[in-house]
Amino acid sequence: MKLVAAACLALALAAPVAAQGLPASVSEPYRAYQTAMEAGDDAAALDPAYRAWQAAEAAGVDAETTGLLADNYAALASAAGQHEQAAAAFARSAEILADTEGGTLLTAQTWRLSAEQYFRGDDENLARRMADRALAILQRLPATREAAAERYRTETVLAYAEYERGRIRQTAPHARNALDALGLVGPISNMDTANMAFFAGIGAAIDYESPDSAFYFTLASYMYAAAGADVDTRRVAEAWARYGRSELDEDERITLFRRLRETEYRPPECENPDDCDLTVGEGLNFPPEAEVVDASPISRREPRYPLDMAQRGLQGVALVMFSVDEDGRPFDIEAIYSVPHPDFGEVSVEAVERWRYTPLLVDGEPTPREGIVTQFIFQLHD
Repeated sequence: MKLVAAACLALALAAPVAAQGLPASVSEPYRAYQTAMEAGDDAAALDPAYRAWQAAEAAGVDAETTGLLADNYAALASAAGQHEQAAAAFARSAEILADTEGGTLLTAQTWRLSAEQYFRGDDENLARRMADRALAILQRLPATREAAAERYRTETVLAYAEYERGRIRQTAPHARNALDALGLVGPISNMDTANMAFFAGIGAAIDYESPDSAFYFTLASYMYAAAGADVDTRRVAEAWARYGRSELDEDERITLFRRLRETEYRPPECENPDDCDLTVGEGLNFPPEAEVVDASPISRREPRYPLDMAQRGLQGVALVMFSVDEDGRPFDIEAIYSVPHPDFGEVSVEAVERWRYTPLLVDGEPTPREGIVTQFIFQLHD
């Protein structure tokens, strides 16, 4: 939508300036902008684009033209990494649209573009404010595919803004809303969607909602794999999904797999949906005839709350992976995820170091047990 609007402006102002009735203070920098754009020199176009917009504001040029000039500058500023300036220009364009067109999809989109730029410029507070304005419009629009796609993008910005502020619990509702919006759009496997599934999984884990936690983390693991995420990211999602599934009873597992099949997301190696194994990597890998008794905990104490985190009022979550040796002692202990601060992972590792297990027995022989996963939820109470 924004690219179309910018293209239309370029075509309109290619006509004689006198026909448009624009003052020279606007038309002259605009011609310089247009010349630079035609030469493919975005850097040279940036300053005249800004001057044309500002001159239009000062001269009281009609709102539509002023808004489109603001859009032109915003797009160039964004490409140049000047995110704060781009955000302000998109916000001005959105204000003009709100005054002239009201609560349209284009107005919501422009507020969201401003929010994205503020977020990229590390201003989560303004990002949230702009996204909230977009969301207020979207909630009043008919439930079309286009509106749903815009709501997905807007909720994604809000989720990222909350996550960057360390507000883990507040992140999850926006992540779930983003995923729900895709119901009208269709399945999308990219890093943003995978992150939304991951954030929704964290929210469910914090609330000890194992069925939802298993569902969202399993989805995230599929999406990360399809999007080509790095090995560490996939490892965390897959481990947390495995932990969530391990907490389910048989009926809950059946429900989980039904929900997964209904989403149309699959492991990337799964060509035929009817033959998909949705529990890849599940269980212990021993011959079926082996007599296996899994390791089980004897002594497990919860980690202490990190003092500095408590004093700062921060709540957190950590995911720890470890193995158990033939004597029942944990080893290879690693905090593979810790938010919003590494301290939560550090105290979790310290706690697991003191845990004790009965060893894994294979045909009566103590055997190292690898790949155990556990989560720790740190919450402050009044």
